[in-house]
Amino acid sequence: MEDLPRVLHKREAQKTSKILLCFKETCAIEVKQTRSQTLPANSVKPHQRDYLLQAKHGIFRFKIPDTGRKQPFDAVVLAGIPAYVVVVYGDNTVVAIDIDSLPPINQKLTLAHAILIGKVII
Repeated sequence: MEDLPRVLHKREAQKTSKILLCFKETCAIEVKQTRSQTLPANSVKPHQRDYLLQAKHGIFRFKIPDTGRKQPFDAVVLAGIPAYVVVVYGDNTVVAIDIDSLPPINQKLTLAHAILIGKVII
């Protein structure tokens, strides 16, 4: 079972490239993937929600770690931009949800509810 998260992250990473092509504006995005029709309540971590809210309603500054690999630049500053949680559901439906519309941290998110509060992008 230890390999499961790593495999899921690889799948998420593969989908992220396609998802990014759907956005034509500067924005902050957190991608989540579930194999079912429901995103578990604990999927969007509190710090992720906080940073997305900060990028949308304040100023978010982030220094990209120096990892020895080529990086596009050293840091980003995001201020007053749209911020989304993008969910890839088990049937490969992809829904972008504005961070302000995301349900509370302790509430799961079904595909049907996501479609009501977000926008299907793939």
